[in-house]
Amino acid sequence: MGVINRFRQSAIVAGLAATVSLSVAQPAVAERYVYEGRLDEFGQPAQGSYDFRLTPYPDAKAGATLAAPIQFDQVRVERGRFQLEFDAPLADQDQVWLALAVRPAGAEGVFSDLVGRNKALAAPLIGTCWSSTGDSGSNPSSNFLGTIDAQPLVLRAGNAQSLRMEPSSLLFGGLPITANVIAGSSANLALAGARGVVIGGGGADSGADPIYITAPNRVSDDYGVVAGGNANQAGDEAGTAGDAAFATVSGGHFNSATAFFSVIAGGSNNRATGQFSSIGGGKGNFATASGSFVGSGEENTAAGV
Repeated sequence: MGVINRFRQSAIVAGLAATVSLSVAQPAVAERYVYEGRLDEFGQPAQGSYDFRLTPYPDAKAGATLAAPIQFDQVRVERGRFQLEFDAPLADQDQVWLALAVRPAGAEGVFSDLVGRNKALAAPLIGTCWSSTGDSGSNPSSNFLGTIDAQPLVLRAGNAQSLRMEPSSLLFGGLPITANVIAGSSANLALAGARGVVIGGGGADSGADPIYITAPNRVSDDYGVVAGGNANQAGDEAGTAGDAAFATVSGGHFNSATAFFSVIAGGSNNRATGQFSSIGGGKGNFATASGSFVGSGEENTAAGV
């Protein structure tokens, strides 16, 4: 996060992972705001004194201000971090957005506006913003990262989904009984209706990898697991989400465990289609009967116990 602003042939980058806090002062006294931010100069944490100008707005884009700009002269910035404290009668506003401008301390001329505004948080919300350098004193019963509605939580890396947590639609005590956890490729998939699914990673869009034949990892039935690998499947993708529950593929390539409690540890192009069947590895092996087992090798078939 950050924008480049140039003035007097200098470049300043403001990485405002900002915490803007509000605490209520004594009656008849304007509320006290504390603005904490980070300032980088030429890609490094700024060090020295700067002048800042802070302007309150009613939303992120409005042209009209809520109050006159507030100027702070000779503010000391240490290792890129700074703090601005000010009083403002803004308590009756539904929301307050703050715009920041900066210049070298004592410089003549206009300030350089930093693109983007930061929303001020009222005192009851302080603590819900997590520091990028770590937090302390949090209570896991009330301080957490996540959603409080029925929507999934998604984490991205390189702007691509890398972890997705989906709450179950089945509730117990008013809360989802479990969640699907899907990591790795954004193409990996837990089919609708399946619950307790885990995809640990791996997978890729079909044809995406220049070296390997790829496809997503998929789980179609309840409590199925694909730990990793590529193009693996747990569940039969047919009938109900419970008729091939607890199927597991630990890894490998193009393996399918498609029956109740079936397991494939790894290898390539193996198929465990019998209930409680298992394949340890190898290539092109089949375990088709209930309780059947193939340890490894190539193109073996276990058709009975």
